[in-house]
Amino acid sequence: MPTDGRVLPAPILDLFDGQLPEFLPFEDYQRNYIELVLEHTAGKVSDKDGAAQILHMNPRHCSAK
Repeated sequence: MPTDGRVLPAPILDLFDGQLPEFLPFEDYQRNYIELVLEHTAGKVSDKDGAAQILHMNPRHCSAK
């Protein structure tokens, strides 16, 4: 949630555009999901409302992936 009290809409999880043309290795799927969350946070990794908090990850691990 932004600090001004606005609530951002939840992103639509559609990593495959409605189709799954091939199976992805789990690590690729995980990386795609982390990138989606980073887009949602405008690249913010740590601190309140950052990707690491949303993903319940250590910020260093989030950045590394």
